[in-house]
Amino acid sequence: MKYLFDEDKEFKDFMETWDFPLDIKNPIRKSPKNERIEYLREIARQTWNYCIENGKLKNKKKEYKDKRLKVDVVLLSVIDKELSVLLLKRSYEPFKGKWALPGGYIPENMSADKAAELQLEKKTGIKGAYLEQLGLFSEEGRDPSGDIASMAYLSLVDSSKITTVKTEHSVGFQWVKVSELPDLAYDHEKIVKLAEEKLIEKIRTSKLGFELAGEKFTLKQLITVLESITGVELDQSNVRKKLQKLKILKDTGEKVVEGRGRPSPVFVLDKEAFSKLSRWETLF
Repeated sequence: MKYLFDEDKEFKDFMETWDFPLDIKNPIRKSPKNERIEYLREIARQTWNYCIENGKLKNKKKEYKDKRLKVDVVLLSVIDKELSVLLLKRSYEPFKGKWALPGGYIPENMSADKAAELQLEKKTGIKGAYLEQLGLFSEEGRDPSGDIASMAYLSLVDSSKITTVKTEHSVGFQWVKVSELPDLAYDHEKIVKLAEEKLIEKIRTSKLGFELAGEKFTLKQLITVLESITGVELDQSNVRKKLQKLKILKDTGEKVVEGRGRPSPVFVLDKEAFSKLSRWETLF
C-alpha cells in the first residue's frame, strides 16, 4: 500500500490507525498480478473517498469548519413535465450503492451558503444555480457516522441548460421524479419532501417558477413549469392577463414555433419590476 502513497504522509499516518470497513473481497495470494493491483487500487479509492467525506484528512486546503455539520442540496428541475430531483449513487460507506443528495462538510472559513454552492459544483459540476436555505436536520441517528447534522438547501435549475453532470465522488447520477423516489440514504427523502412543499408554497408569490423556466421562456413553457409544480391545470389566457397587468415580463423580440399556429414570443423576467411587487402579490 505504501508505495502508492509515498508522497502523502498524512494519508499513510491515517492508514496505520484506520477503522474504515472495506466493502471488497481480498483476492487469494496466488491471484494474477493484475487482480492484486486492481484490489489495491480499490482499497485506495474507497479509503480516499471515505477520508474526504468524513473529514479524516487534515489537508489545509480542505480543513472542515465543523465535522458535525454538513450541507445537502435538493436540486430540482422540471423534466418531461414532471418535477424531478438530481440524485447521486454513493460509491462508499455509509449507504454504499444508495441514492443520495449531493452534499458534504463545510470547509474552514466558509459560510454554509457558500459551502452549498461549493458542494453542488464539486459533486455535479453545476454552477450558478438558485439556492435557498431549507432548514437544519439534526434528528438523532440520521447519520451512522455519528452525531452529524445537515443544513439543507433548495436549488433550482433549468434542465435544458444541463449538458453533463460530474460524478467523481459517486458511481452515477439520475434525475428522478419527486413522486417516485427510491429508497434514499440518510434522511434525504424527508429533505426532498420538505423542498417540494416549500416550492409549492412559494411558487405563486415568488420568482421560483421563473428560475425553473430558464432565463428566456415562452408563456407556454412557463405555464408548463407552474403546472408541473402545483399539479393544477392553469388557464393560459388568465395567466397572460395577470402577468401583463403586473408588467414583469419583457418581450425579447424573439419567436419560437410551438406546435401549430403562429410562433410564440419569447420573454425574460424584468427583475427590477418584479422586485417592486408586494411580497403578497400572486402571479397566477
